[in-house]
Amino acid sequence: MEFELPEGTPENVSMAYNESVRILGETNTTANSSSTKFKKEVNLRKYLGYFFKFVSLTSAIFITAGYFPHQLAIGIAIIYVIDATLSNSKRLVSIVQATKAFSSIGLNVARTHQTEQTKIFAAEGNKVEAIKKITDLNIRLTEEANKSFTTIETAINQSDIETLQALSLDEEKLNLALQRLEMKK
Repeated sequence: MEFELPEGTPENVSMAYNESVRILGETNTTANSSSTKFKKEVNLRKYLGYFFKFVSLTSAIFITAGYFPHQLAIGIAIIYVIDATLSNSKRLVSIVQATKAFSSIGLNVARTHQTEQTKIFAAEGNKVEAIKKITDLNIRLTEEANKSFTTIETAINQSDIETLQALSLDEEKLNLALQRLEMKK
């Protein structure tokens, strides 16, 4: 809701309000730009995943029909290794969740701000007091959004670390694989 500050608004109130509006706008921009950034990666990984699935399923059909069984089986194995190495599926799930979370934050900030600001103006007769309450609202919404951003970023980082750990060929995993091979003999 756009409005002019009333004549005689104390300078500190005016400055605090204007700064809170600016910061809240930046918070909303951060949510939207983060969501857009992740949407690009989602699309790339999604189409890569579709391509891998298509090639694998088509190859499986040809193998079942008896055409080039060894070559296509090797092709499917290569596609699986590429997908696993790139961690395409795992990363896709985590960034889809992040994209939806960032979008949700932006929408929540905008809706809450609009609703609460309207209530404040309707209930408050003194515009200067209303401006102070709106400033407090803007600060609260910004803090809540920033906490959510941190939570999302931490979750993405943790997911990336877990994915990298799963790719690790540490000594314990290597020994376990060798034991399994021994058991099959």
